[in-house]
Amino acid sequence: MSTAISAPARARAEDLVQEAFLLQGSELPCSPNGGADRFLFDPFEVNDAVIADWRAAHLDIVVCPTFCMDLNPFDGVVRQLAAWNSVLHDHRDQLMRISTGADFDAARASGRIGVLISLHFGDNFRTLDDVDFFHRLGQRSSTIVVRGHNAIGSAHHERYESGLTHFGCAVVQRMNAVGIAVDIAHANERTSLDVLDVSTKPTYVSHACAYGLSPHEKNKSDEVLRKLGAAGGLIALQPASQLVRPVEPVELTHFVDQIEYVARVAGPRSVGLGFEEPYQGWGHFQGENRPVQSVTFKKGEISDEKLAATPRPVNQHHIPELMTRDRYTVLTAALLDRGFTEEDIRGFLGENAKRVFSVIMAGNGGPRHYESPLRAIHTNIGHIAH
Repeated sequence: MSTAISAPARARAEDLVQEAFLLQGSELPCSPNGGADRFLFDPFEVNDAVIADWRAAHLDIVVCPTFCMDLNPFDGVVRQLAAWNSVLHDHRDQLMRISTGADFDAARASGRIGVLISLHFGDNFRTLDDVDFFHRLGQRSSTIVVRGHNAIGSAHHERYESGLTHFGCAVVQRMNAVGIAVDIAHANERTSLDVLDVSTKPTYVSHACAYGLSPHEKNKSDEVLRKLGAAGGLIALQPASQLVRPVEPVELTHFVDQIEYVARVAGPRSVGLGFEEPYQGWGHFQGENRPVQSVTFKKGEISDEKLAATPRPVNQHHIPELMTRDRYTVLTAALLDRGFTEEDIRGFLGENAKRVFSVIMAGNGGPRHYESPLRAIHTNIGHIAH
């Protein structure tokens, strides 16, 4: 059953979405190639059709969750960022890289869509100096851990809970210093709380919901949400059905419940939108292009409590009303009908994320000294023997 939306709310929503600053906190579009039946993992596949879709949705800023598909994480991420920088240069009449807080307004004033380069990956940080290196290549956000344990911390689906390592604490501090957002979307409870204790900058969650309404292992507890809000951070809520509500069917009103809940626990200024899924939905992808499913466990492999929170197979992956090109208008109308103020809605659509990213990207307040590791002894120009 679809959620009924009043005609006045729909009309005002259409205007509000066009007027508001719209920042999509996690957006993975379809590739324009191969019949658009796979994710756009390769930045070189960004073309006029992809950009036209972003414009049709009235997006001002896109945070693209860039993935690394390389067995050598450092080299793989270098290639990904090189590709993004090349694409942004080739489409500089339509796109603009977001590097500082001032770039948000500059992009909109120029009529271009801003792209904030984000890594859905944290294994490219082998040393602390790597954080500076990737910042200089344009990276401005990083999901510090996604699957399993890494040198920084632990993901939500691991058998055992563990938090930030000593190295992970130092990485968070260095990310704070240079101006890269620390994204805990896939971090487990302990790692999430550790980041909130260690970080001196607001913390970011690019795509998740509240555990209090849906006890999914990826979702964030009330304790995390309260600390996130107290530190000026932001959670970009994701309308994936399992994250929104544990019982099917899941409708638009239930996603509005999530927004209302998080606004109450963390504060309305800590709410953003993180539609990781393209408007076509996960079911659009078939065969080898289907997304990898979460790790599953059997009884006895992990604690009963964690087993109960492990994702189960579902029939419904998405909220149908939000699987359209005009989903921001549909959501905005539902928020108006629920009684949210236009000021709050503008915050949810992008103003909150814009403010948080601007604080984060300011780093330690000044340019960082850079000293190249390259020395003359590393060159080889040959010589003549006498």
